[in-house]
Amino acid sequence: MQLKIITTAYLRLLSPCKDLNSLLQVHARLIVSGLQEDHSTSAHLVKSYLSFKKCDSARFVFDSLPNPSVRLYNSMIRAYASVRSHQEAIQLYHCMLSKRLEPDKYTFTFVLKACTGALEFKEGVLVHRDIVFRELDYDIFIGTALVDMYCKLGDLELARKVFDKMPKKDVITWNVMILGLSQSVNPQEALGFIRNMQLVGMEPDLVSIVNLVPAVSSLGDIDACSTIHGYVIRRGFDAVVSNGLIDMYSKCGNIDVASQVFKQMQDRNDISWITMMTGYAHNECFFEVLDLFDCMKRGNVRLNYVSIVNALLAAAEMRDLRRGKEIHDYARKQKIDSDVLIATALMTMYAKFGDPDAAKSLLQGLKGRDLVAWSAIIAALVQSGYPEDALSLFREMQNDCLKANNVTLMSVLSACAEVLCPRIGKSVHCYAVKSHIDSDISLGTTLVSMYAKCGFFASALTIFNRMPCKDIVMWNALINGYTQNGDPYHAMEIFHEVQVSEICPDSGTLGTDFKKDEVSWNVLIAGYVHSGHAKEAISAFCQMKLENFHPNLVTIVSVLPAVACLSSLTEGMAFHACIIRMGFEYNILVQNCLIDMYAKCGQLHNSENLFYGMKSKNTVSWNVMLTGHAGLIDEGRTIFDAMCKKHHLEPGLEHYACMVDLLGRAGLFDEILHLIKAMPLEPDARVWGALLGACKMHSKILLAEFAVDHLLKLEPKNPTHHVVLSNIYAKSARWGDAGDTRSKMINTGLRKGPGWSWLGMIFPKRKRLTLSSTSYSIFLKESISKKVKFESPDKPDAVFRLLTDYEFKKYDIFRLIKRSPQLILANPTKTLLPKLENPAKFRQLVNKVIEIGFDPLKSTFAHALVFVSRPNVWERKMVVYRSCGLSEDEIWSVIRKFPSCMSFSIEKIRNTMDFLVNKMGWRPADVARVPSVLSYSWRRGLSQGVQL
Repeated sequence: MQLKIITTAYLRLLSPCKDLNSLLQVHARLIVSGLQEDHSTSAHLVKSYLSFKKCDSARFVFDSLPNPSVRLYNSMIRAYASVRSHQEAIQLYHCMLSKRLEPDKYTFTFVLKACTGALEFKEGVLVHRDIVFRELDYDIFIGTALVDMYCKLGDLELARKVFDKMPKKDVITWNVMILGLSQSVNPQEALGFIRNMQLVGMEPDLVSIVNLVPAVSSLGDIDACSTIHGYVIRRGFDAVVSNGLIDMYSKCGNIDVASQVFKQMQDRNDISWITMMTGYAHNECFFEVLDLFDCMKRGNVRLNYVSIVNALLAAAEMRDLRRGKEIHDYARKQKIDSDVLIATALMTMYAKFGDPDAAKSLLQGLKGRDLVAWSAIIAALVQSGYPEDALSLFREMQNDCLKANNVTLMSVLSACAEVLCPRIGKSVHCYAVKSHIDSDISLGTTLVSMYAKCGFFASALTIFNRMPCKDIVMWNALINGYTQNGDPYHAMEIFHEVQVSEICPDSGTLGTDFKKDEVSWNVLIAGYVHSGHAKEAISAFCQMKLENFHPNLVTIVSVLPAVACLSSLTEGMAFHACIIRMGFEYNILVQNCLIDMYAKCGQLHNSENLFYGMKSKNTVSWNVMLTGHAGLIDEGRTIFDAMCKKHHLEPGLEHYACMVDLLGRAGLFDEILHLIKAMPLEPDARVWGALLGACKMHSKILLAEFAVDHLLKLEPKNPTHHVVLSNIYAKSARWGDAGDTRSKMINTGLRKGPGWSWLGMIFPKRKRLTLSSTSYSIFLKESISKKVKFESPDKPDAVFRLLTDYEFKKYDIFRLIKRSPQLILANPTKTLLPKLENPAKFRQLVNKVIEIGFDPLKSTFAHALVFVSRPNVWERKMVVYRSCGLSEDEIWSVIRKFPSCMSFSIEKIRNTMDFLVNKMGWRPADVARVPSVLSYSWRRGLSQGVQL
């Protein structure tokens, strides 16, 4: 009885132990009193040690117990797993089985966690077998642990099987599966899973969204970003997951929205700042990286290694040596410049600044020189034009017994190509083969480039043909190699193969060394159109003209479909005028393209005029005209009948598809079905697609299902049919069927591509576009877009390229444009280039504007400078103002007060002055006193003001 009282007293002493020393004292008293052998006392002692994560001491007491309970085994296994002693946890599990103890569901949960941490896949499978044998696989906790283990060990197929067999799943189970799919090679499935989760009535929580972010980031799916963002705001998660949203938008390339999320955050922590800075760096917004770095210093935000590395790389990319040295000094003062990451960034920066000696001295002083540091400085030296120094460092790296990876070898091969040293290149190639990394596509591309530039085309073609997949970069490497070695014939042959292989050419395909001619430009434009890049095709056409190449018939026929695709009437009419000047307006190919273009731009009367004015028509002409008459039933029937009866042309499937579309718009479905049944040809996807479009317009669900059944047999991989059918269901409020259709599409691995708006075509003059992200900074774009309107980023980007070519620094360009945003609207070739090429003449213009009376420090000076540089236009406008009754002094007074008056058309000047003088009774002198009245619309603003 007395022993029991003493034991109880010691147990009471064990419970309140708040520190390890107190626990050790109690343990010592237990040993002295001989009570350690008591089972309950020892069990409590084990748990007390485990509460302090002292697994070794707990194990010592545990091993002294003759028959530990299952509960005590579970505590030990759980403790080992929590301190990452995973092998000990697994061994203890086997010890438990050897003593014929029956594990429970908690045992398996902890052991599976240990198998995951130890990366023991085979052991995990054996534990899974034990679970199935004991019929515990139905348990939700064990099932979730199994799914987590298989996901983290890389077997998503087994994870999915376990997940599907689970009778019950909670939100944690779904989250584990979503995270596994997000981090897999096919993150698209994670998006489908989150949708399925909602379909079964399970609402995604905060963890679900956080787990989904890696999938969206790796996919670069901006639509999914917007959807998740909306859900986050709706559920009130935005304050918690703002950092994840910034990272997600940044990796998807929408840095503008990422910046907005960052600015709207009320409580920014260190991670928020660093995430935003990393996002800017990822999107090459180096100006913003340095701005953010300065803000962080001013705001006492903790600057860690990542922020300093990003700032150094930004300074290097902007070639801003002063800022780079400032950041270096800051790192030195913080005593972190010897860190491997920062030292590597410093070496890269100095190499890009053209100071290889400073970069190499940093490398020599670095204690922990790892492969990353060596690879970084070698790559930086090659990119900065020091290939010999790069090869020298590569030899030093080999002396340090470091094994090069594919990144290092790519830089070394690029250096070999620069110095035309195939001997070292061959050695590197042999090393890559022995290391089994020669199949890497990036390394293979570099090998092709090296051999091609050195003139070893047999070796280059051998590697090229062996590569399982070839991207446009590899094709470009081969083309540039032939070009640099003076073999344009083979270069053009490869160039034609690019189009045949259905790979879209990029700007590198027509590099600076490529011998451009009309043929090569035509191939490039046709390649863009063929691959669905209409805007790029038009840009290539404009660039072709800027470089003084003359478009021919092939060029016109290639580029008109691009204009039709964009429904850009303004550009289409400009092309039509160009065609007339070139004398191609009567060519039947060009006429067919023009008919199609005008019809798709909504100008059917122009299409009709061209069609009926054609001297001869072919099948294509009738087909295009038939398509253009969408909605004109009688005219369409007449043209279709005339094909057969009058012109004896046999209608093809494309003509029947046009008729189905025509009748469908009018809702004549009985006539459509009769036409399809009477067709002498088997209907193809165009015919059934036209029927489906008509069903969507008139909400014909049964007929739509009938059309989709035929379409899926013909085009099972086309997601559009699922989307259209789902929209038809949704329009009729059949939400269940709509959701099922979307789920079926997702489960089959299909994905709808992003859409685009027609608003830019309807209101082209009001459209305000952002500038190219590769040229202008985010903050600068926001500032300029509020002041300047333009229809295309081509001209602003051309201004930026021109200033860069004339060695203006990027920082100076940003500062100049921020001060004078109108500069980006200047014509680079006609306005800016003459001034850059002939600064003396430009100086004369500046002096002339100063003589007129304009202050160079005011914004009106730039306006006046533009008009003075165009003397012919200036003189014509002066004549008009004189004819309106203004004296010479009054004209100059108007110009000094309101220089924009010289930008108005002659018609506007005359109409406005006529209205003011003859209808409102103003004198010309009154206009001179208030010249801004000239900017008003005489039809709307002035006349309405008079009526009021």
